Amino acid sequence: MYPWMELPYFALPSTGLSLIVGQEVTIYGDALINVPIQNNLQVTYISNIGTQSGNNIVINPAAENIGNHALIMTFKNSGRLITTQTITMTVYNKAPAETKKILLIGNSLIESGCTYYDTQIDRVLSNSTITFLGTNGTITRNEGRGGATWNRFVNNDQPVTNPSPFFKAGVLNVPSYFLDNSIANPDYVLISLGLNDLLEFSAVGSDPVTAEEITIILNTAKILIDAFLAFDANLKIILQIPSLTGTTGVAWAIDLGGVLDQDLFIENVHKYWVAFIDEFANGAYNSRVDCNYAPIFLNRTTGYAEIANSSVHPNQSGYEQLGVGTALAINKLLKAD
Repeated sequence: MYPWMELPYFALPSTGLSLIVGQEVTIYGDALINVPIQNNLQVTYISNIGTQSGNNIVINPAAENIGNHALIMTFKNSGRLITTQTITMTVYNKAPAETKKILLIGNSLIESGCTYYDTQIDRVLSNSTITFLGTNGTITRNEGRGGATWNRFVNNDQPVTNPSPFFKAGVLNVPSYFLDNSIANPDYVLISLGLNDLLEFSAVGSDPVTAEEITIILNTAKILIDAFLAFDANLKIILQIPSLTGTTGVAWAIDLGGVLDQDLFIENVHKYWVAFIDEFANGAYNSRVDCNYAPIFLNRTTGYAEIANSSVHPNQSGYEQLGVGTALAINKLLKAD
């Protein structure tokens, strides 16, 4: 019996998932619940918008769909019920013309994928003008750093090889980052971290990440979040849940097969999602903080190259899907401003 049959970590909040009129997305069933690479998952959906396709649901909202819609999801393993979950999706029209500045902070997925985020955000939110900030990147400015964790940005744990751009004179100093680099105050700060934190904790003995370890990650995250909230009373923060892995296991075997079990990592990510979303979704932590659920729109079968150095790194298609998901989250903020 698979552990996921007993502990079906399903993490989406009951409300807060946003869609945009005219922007088609696919929600992938194997991203919604922790299932091993080899599985007999069957997902069924009930909603007045969207069409089921395999274990997924394809949704392309129309203008008449603006508003709230229930989505009922039933998960089974070889016909045996695992869990049934219901969420409310909200369809918005595209926000009117806005001019906004965004600071992207994250690990290698931001560093490598920021131009695809940029392209998709500009396309989906074509009414608005978005400027990306940061000291890194030539085409799309950002603060993505390979291998970065919450701890690295907050405590500068690799000061020589990969220093935190927000650290000065031995302390976290967000105001100095903007002043010293002549960077304008952002309207939105998007942070995509957590994946490397989970890898660091769970790769020690290839063990399940514990509740205590997740609490350490969340408490460290709050330090960085609080620093930005204190810096500017007007900026808003979008926290992206970490993405998963490809579905064939080929790249994982090349990159991490001797270090960490892939199924265990998938379960760890979902455990983290549950705690992270409970803590931060829909203003639960602070009214200016919300979550971005972009990884549920990433096709894990085609969104990863399944070659060396791609076990947790999407290909162009995957990055673009993450960019679309991020645009949905930004549009939600634009509508609220």
